Amino acid sequence: MKKFEPAAGAVLLLTAMMLLTACSGTATKEESGDDVIISGKVDSEYTQRDLSGDWDAEAAVETDLSDGSVTITDEGVYVFSGKLENGQIIVDAEDTDKVQIVLNGADISCSDGPGILVENADKTFITLAEGTENSVSDGSDYGSDEDEPWGAIFSRDTLTVNGSGSLTVTGNHQNGIVSKDDLKITGGTITVTAEDDGIRGRDSVRIYDGEITITAEGDGIKSNNDEDEEQGYVSVDGGSLTINGTESQGIDAYYVAQFTGGTVKIDSENEGIQARIVYIQDGALNIKASDDCLNGTNGNADEKETAQNGVSVEISGGTMNLSTEAGDGMDSNGDLTVSGGTVVIQGSWGGAEVPIDYNGEGTITGGTILAAGNSQMAQNFGENSTQCSLLYCGNSYEADTQICLMDADGNELAAFTAEKNFSAVLISTPDMQQGASYTLKIGEDEKTVTLNNIITGEGSLDGMGRGDMPQGPEGSDDRKGEFGEPPQKPGALTESDDSQAERI
Repeated sequence: MKKFEPAAGAVLLLTAMMLLTACSGTATKEESGDDVIISGKVDSEYTQRDLSGDWDAEAAVETDLSDGSVTITDEGVYVFSGKLENGQIIVDAEDTDKVQIVLNGADISCSDGPGILVENADKTFITLAEGTENSVSDGSDYGSDEDEPWGAIFSRDTLTVNGSGSLTVTGNHQNGIVSKDDLKITGGTITVTAEDDGIRGRDSVRIYDGEITITAEGDGIKSNNDEDEEQGYVSVDGGSLTINGTESQGIDAYYVAQFTGGTVKIDSENEGIQARIVYIQDGALNIKASDDCLNGTNGNADEKETAQNGVSVEISGGTMNLSTEAGDGMDSNGDLTVSGGTVVIQGSWGGAEVPIDYNGEGTITGGTILAAGNSQMAQNFGENSTQCSLLYCGNSYEADTQICLMDADGNELAAFTAEKNFSAVLISTPDMQQGASYTLKIGEDEKTVTLNNIITGEGSLDGMGRGDMPQGPEGSDDRKGEFGEPPQKPGALTESDDSQAERI
C-alpha cells in the first residue's frame, strides 16, 4: 500500500468564482466571507471551496491507480486516474487537514470495503475532473459492526463532492455515498445505485448543483441525526435530482427536509418526502408515491397524540405535481400551511386517503391548490385561512376527466385533468373571492358555486356508492361496513354546513 507525504507547497489555490447560478428562485442567498448561506427553515451553508471544482495542478500529487491502493496521511491535492481493482483510496490525516481527491478518469472497486474510505480529516473534497468518467464500488459482503464503514464511498468526517465530471457509485454492500458528518454535493453528473440507501449524511445532506440520479432499495436520501435539532436535515438548493424505485422514503430527514431551488423527481414505493418539517420555498417537485407524497411526522411521538408538536408541512413557493396510489397528497401529523406556490395533487381512489390531511391547523393564505381524489374523509383548509378554498364532493368520475373553475364572466381561473378516478375536488387560487359566484365544470357536468365563506364545502349526503360521501356531524359516518366509523377531521364537510348543495 502506498502512503503519501505532503508535497512542498501542496496547498489548493482557491478561485474567486462563486457558482451562484445553480440555485435559482426566491431563496435568500447571503455571502459571508468565503461562504454562501441559503436561508430556509435551516441555513444551508457552502464555502467557496465547496463550490469550486478547481485545483492547483502544479501543487498536486498525481497517481496512476493501477499501481495499487493508496493511503493519504497529509493535507493536499491528490489526482487519481486509471483502474484500481480490489483496492482503496484511504484518507487518514490529521483532524485539521483538508484533503482534495481529484478523480481524473478513475475506476475503483473493492471487494471487502469502501472504494474510497475517509477515516480521519477535517474535511475531504472529491472533485470530478471536467470531461472525465469515474466509478467507485464496494463488495457485497464485509463487516457489519456498528462502527464498520457501510458505503461504497464512506467518510467519518465532512465530505463534499464537486466538479463537472461524472461519477458512478455502486453500493453492493449497503449504501452508495455516506458521511457520518455533513455531506454536500455542488456539481457533477452523479449516478448512485445501492442495496440500501443511496446518499446519507448523518448531520445533513445539502445539494447545491449537479445532476444526480439515485436508484436505491432503501431511502433515496437520508439524514438521521436525532440528537440535535439544528442537524438531521436535507436541503435541496439547486441542481437536478431524480430518485427511482425506493422501497422506503424518497427523501427522509429526521428533522427538516427543505427545498429552496432545483428540480426534484421522486418515484417511491413508500412516502415521497418525510420529515418532522417539510418546507418547500422554491423549486420544481414531481413526486409519485405509493403512500404519502409529502409526510410531516414525528416517528417517536405517542401514536395516540392527535396533533404532533413541532410537526408541519409548509408550502411558500415552488411548483409541485404530487401523485399517490394509496396515500395522501400532503399529510401533516401537525399543521399544514400554504402561503404560495402551485400544487397539483392526483389523489388515491377509495379508502380513507385524501388529497390533504392534517391533524393540527390547516391554513391557506396564498398560492394555488388543485386536487382530485377520494371524498370519504376529504378535508378542506381551516377557518383561519385568508384565501378562499372550495371542496366539492360529488359523483364518482373516471380518470382523464377535465376539471375547470370559471368566474362569472367565463374566465378560466384553474384547470387540470384528473389522472385517476375521483369523487372530490379541492381548489384554491388567489383569484377566488368571498361572496362571488363561480362555475365548476367536471367533465360535461357544471355547477354554480357561491363562496359564501372563505372555506366552502359543496356536495350532498345521499351517498351513492363507496367514497362518495362527506363526513357527517360529530364524526358520524352513514357508510357502514368495511370502513367503520372514522373520526371527524378538521376541515371535513359536515351535514350542518350552510354551503351544502345538490349533487351535480
